[in-house]
Amino acid sequence: LNEIRSLKMPPEPIHDVLSGVLRLMGNYDASWASMKKFLGGSGVITKILNFEARQISDEVRRDVEKLLKEKSNSFDHQVIY
Repeated sequence: LNEIRSLKMPPEPIHDVLSGVLRLMGNYDASWASMKKFLGGSGVITKILNFEARQISDEVRRDVEKLLKEKSNSFDHQVIY
C-alpha cells in the first residue's frame, strides 16, 4: 500500500480498482488525494477484509457494476500484474 500511495498519480487500472473499492466502502470521492488518504488510514486492510458485502445498497451495486463494465480492462488480472 505504501508503494501505491507514494505514486504521484496511479496508473489508470489502479485508479479504477481503487475507485471501485472506495465506492463499496461508501466513499465517492475518486480523487487521488482521497484514495491516498483511504490507503493510509488506520486499519484499512482489516476494513477491507471484514467488509460485509451483504450491506451493499442496490444503488452502490449498480454503480460499481457500471464501473466494471465501462472499465472492464482495468479489472483484468493480466492488466493489473
